Amino acid sequence: MREVAALLGPEEARAAERPVFGELTADGTVTTSGAELRAEVMRVARHAERLRPAVIAVLDGSRSSIAVLLGLLAAAVDVVVVEAGNSHLRDERSVIWSAGARTLIRPESSAVPAPTGPTELTYDDLLAPGPPTSRTPPAGSGSASPDLLLLTSGSTSEPRLARQPMRAAVRGGELYRSIHAYGPADRILLPIPVAHSFGLIGGLFAGLRAGAQVLTMPKFSIGRLVRALAEGASVVLGTPLLYSMLVRAWGTEAHAPGLRLLLSSGGPLPQETADAVRRLCGVPVYQVYGSTETGLVACQDGSRETWQPGSVGVFAPGVQWELLPDPPGEESGGSGHRLAVRTSTMFTGYSDGGPGPGPGLYETGDLVRISDTSEVFLLGRKQTFINVGGKKVNPQRVARLVRDHPDVADVHVFGVEERGEQTVHAAVVAGPRGGAGLAGEVIALCRERLAAHEVPHHVHLLRALPRSALGKVDISALRAAVGVKEDEA
Repeated sequence: MREVAALLGPEEARAAERPVFGELTADGTVTTSGAELRAEVMRVARHAERLRPAVIAVLDGSRSSIAVLLGLLAAAVDVVVVEAGNSHLRDERSVIWSAGARTLIRPESSAVPAPTGPTELTYDDLLAPGPPTSRTPPAGSGSASPDLLLLTSGSTSEPRLARQPMRAAVRGGELYRSIHAYGPADRILLPIPVAHSFGLIGGLFAGLRAGAQVLTMPKFSIGRLVRALAEGASVVLGTPLLYSMLVRAWGTEAHAPGLRLLLSSGGPLPQETADAVRRLCGVPVYQVYGSTETGLVACQDGSRETWQPGSVGVFAPGVQWELLPDPPGEESGGSGHRLAVRTSTMFTGYSDGGPGPGPGLYETGDLVRISDTSEVFLLGRKQTFINVGGKKVNPQRVARLVRDHPDVADVHVFGVEERGEQTVHAAVVAGPRGGAGLAGEVIALCRERLAAHEVPHHVHLLRALPRSALGKVDISALRAAVGVKEDEA
């Protein structure tokens, strides 16, 4: 499939022997040449032809996981991409299990408690030697581009799977490569999951397309991150939390001799963190704004000496945008306007049959302001998910899982900002058998079924949730009932 072939680069001997991938381990960096990666991708592709139309691929960021992903796509298999350890894998009602995938592919060391149905294969099953074939990956069925099915944050409901054609994902990688001048001399460090669109498209696809070396960290360690920077990593894709951790790890002096570019996504970057990073290493952190459905929308880059505090940069090349008027009865009161966009990397629809963006502009759900210098400022969302350390927590999904506790009669999950970081709160109404220990039981249930960042930091037991005349939870009254001030939300 030509998109994968473009990512793998030329087959000339000199280019093929260059390291294009590196896996950061406790013992050092294990590198993979272009020729080695190409051979592994073709091996997977030969096995993967029988797996159409779709599979679930659990990605841990290892060399094997990257080869498996690219091989599946080369064989024109649609891939539901899930991060290893993601709590959706433990949730039988998650959307990932209803996407029509008949096979789940996972690391050898990571069993998945999958519901009855999907056949499980490991990376080694697909990387096993097969019969000799031509040197090019199989073309798949026709010329259609396979789809990547990526989990959305779910800003207005539970997460969904957005379908993004592989050709659009590669085009997104080209945007990152062009805007930030990725090149063969770069070593692009991804301490973030490659299963998320920022790491997958802005890091892996963009880096491979540029002929750079992509470095992943299957098991995150701040020590490995600092070591990789000291050994010459030139580009880093991270989150606000990661950069705050990096500042603390550096202390008063940074050693990053090859560093030239830092990108941040996953939430607003505190100005004090941005200033501290620049002071320590002399390189600014550029903010990135986009979504799973749209791909890259706006970003900061090296075209300006400074960017206004709070801005996420300017619209990316080719983005069409419009600020929508407030709907009747929902005036914003000066808090920005709803943003609608069309990008060259738009999704085509959802796995559940939900419609795509259509021929017009797609409403992002974000409230923004555009400055007279064309900079974009994010002011909020129609319905806000909770941002815990740069990772999105969907309150509707957490609430649904809390309701599974037999002694929970009602629940509302919301976020609270505490000392510059958001935390997850759950207001719980006990059923007839619920007692004083219910809060601890709810937290224990969440720890069993959710990722660590999704588990509520605080569970408040109430006799009833305050509601409006229309039956909706009265957020102001709820915050007052649990002792959270309005300006902390």
